[in-house]
Amino acid sequence: MLIGYLENVCSDRALERYNNMRMDLRFFIDHDIDEPTPDHSTFCKSRKRIPIEVFQEGFDYDPIPYTYTCSEGQKFEY
Repeated sequence: MLIGYLENVCSDRALERYNNMRMDLRFFIDHDIDEPTPDHSTFCKSRKRIPIEVFQEGFDYDPIPYTYTCSEGQKFEY
């Protein structure tokens, strides 16, 4: 579900296809090439079991301000 959030994948079926396509994501979720990735129903069941507060805690945050100074001395804040 974290991958779906970060990669802007909106549906469980699309997330399943996305995980099957990308080798780096298989490595991230600790699955071998010949091992099946989680089914779309697994995402749905997991989402229903985890309280909404857990998602809000993990995804709703205020980033720490970051200041970057380039070689010409100009400052950028993010």
